[in-house]
Amino acid sequence: MIHLICLGNPCHGDDGFGGAVFERLSQVAWPPDVRLFDANAEGGAVPLFQGCSRAVMIDVLPPGAGLPGQVLRLTDYPDDPQGAAAGGGAGILATVRRTIDPLPEIEVIGAVAVACMPFRPGLSPLLSAAVGTVAAMLMREFASNG
Repeated sequence: MIHLICLGNPCHGDDGFGGAVFERLSQVAWPPDVRLFDANAEGGAVPLFQGCSRAVMIDVLPPGAGLPGQVLRLTDYPDDPQGAAAGGGAGILATVRRTIDPLPEIEVIGAVAVACMPFRPGLSPLLSAAVGTVAAMLMREFASNG
């Protein structure tokens, strides 16, 4: 089983990236071995890593991880100035690694934030464009798995 886990808060600028990708991906019929999740709607991300052999986290990456809007595919989060305790994707991943057994294969697909602005909904133009890129990547790879 493969879990596609979209993270982020749409009320905080580019941090809403994962939710925007979820909206795009929810329009697709997925094979039975692929499940799509919006971590916000599920009430937390950590339990979503259970019961799968592979988990793909879709999230915004911190400014400075690359060029703004750049799409990256990683096995871990880049250094976040707020650290793993910040409660974002890096913190979720750290918790998953400490608490889930057996641990699925995990990767992160995201786009580098222009800015995560608290209480300012809406993605920057670069992140809006990256939504389509990431959705197309995931559909190409996983929607044809069936």
